[in-house]
Amino acid sequence: MNSDSSVYVFVSADGAFRGLSSLPDGVNLPQTDGIAWLLNDTIPLTLSALGKFVKNSDVAMADLIMRGYHVVRHGPQVVRFPHTHRQSSRRLRLLGHPAADPE
Repeated sequence: MNSDSSVYVFVSADGAFRGLSSLPDGVNLPQTDGIAWLLNDTIPLTLSALGKFVKNSDVAMADLIMRGYHVVRHGPQVVRFPHTHRQSSRRLRLLGHPAADPE
């Protein structure tokens, strides 16, 4: 794929994913979980053009050249950390913590 090639920008029907493909019909995009891909735009294969659609345009460029497609989750990726467990007042009392003493 040379630098004057077009990249076809697809969005999953549910809006959760964005797919970039070297093929105008996007048949090389993953079809897992019944994802339906809808053509959204056509852009040139340049870092600046890719940067409008993906965070890591250099990774997207490498994937498009090597595999013919690149897929990213659309929107922020949130990693949820588990809630901390409350310390028991007995344990705090053993550690000499002032919050453990009833007032």
